[in-house]
Amino acid sequence: MKKIIITALFACVCAAAWGQQVVVAVMPFEVRDRVVTAVDAENFTNYFSNELAGKRILRLSSRAAIDDAVKREFAQQQSDWSDAAKTAEVGRVLNADWIVIGVVSKAGSRIMLNISLFELNTREQLPGVTRLAGTIDAVYDAMDSIVDELAARISGTPAARPVSGAAAAKEYKVGDFGPGGGWIFYDKGRVTDGWRYLEAAPLETEITAEWGAWAKTVGGTGTVVGTGKRNTEAIVKFLQSIGERGKAAQYCDALVAEGFDDWFLPSKDELNLMYTNLKAKGLGEFGSGKYRSSSEYSNNANAWYQRFSDGRQENGSKGDDLMSVRAVRAF
Repeated sequence: MKKIIITALFACVCAAAWGQQVVVAVMPFEVRDRVVTAVDAENFTNYFSNELAGKRILRLSSRAAIDDAVKREFAQQQSDWSDAAKTAEVGRVLNADWIVIGVVSKAGSRIMLNISLFELNTREQLPGVTRLAGTIDAVYDAMDSIVDELAARISGTPAARPVSGAAAAKEYKVGDFGPGGGWIFYDKGRVTDGWRYLEAAPLETEITAEWGAWAKTVGGTGTVVGTGKRNTEAIVKFLQSIGERGKAAQYCDALVAEGFDDWFLPSKDELNLMYTNLKAKGLGEFGSGKYRSSSEYSNNANAWYQRFSDGRQENGSKGDDLMSVRAVRAF
């Protein structure tokens, strides 16, 4: 676990892109579903505040000021943040322009961290940032990208987050929690062809689907690492031409998770890396069924899949056989 520096810093002043000082108050993170302890939540808030302070923050207020405003003066409960008038009054007393509200809750077997923004001038709660994590350590790992997005959003500058086709804003290791809400399962060491890492999508995006194009050949699909995206594009185009919908590649191509829309169905070798580096190590929250790839087999009625029970790769029908589908992205 990352070393936690406990400080009493819960409000900050950032410099906006236009030079105006913007006061941001970070409220204590709320815990729901008992997914973590109150101590963990306090540590999350302190760590988040320190990371935000590292983004060229000009001034910080004490935790005592916020505790006093929230608890003593207004008896504000964390469930009351949806009350615009109450929240705005807290912001007025704190002389804040923005309030940052963090909620830690349960999403299946994972920890969900949701950070929302309340803009005091308009009294509107704006969309924030959500991350899913399998462990408490992964919550801390997610903080960096959350802070980048929120600081950029508040200051009006483009968010400093990794995007497809660009170098990563930070370095990851295989098994790390990725920017798209899933797990990093491949690192080729440097950026080539616009990407370095492969990330598997989070569990909640997983579906079962047919491959499509039964008894027909898309043609030109590859099996090696780096071909999954190209395969997916070819399959989607072919399926559209024959009027098929709801198939594995189409789902991955249309998927949007954590704001990213560059997901695709992995190739045969990419799927194997996902099994070897995640499933076989107890990571990724995969099942033990069959997972589809975007690679056709030589027989035009079949495509490659992988059994996540034992890692064996086989070919099977593209047609009425429903198999698990887990999208990936390259960045």
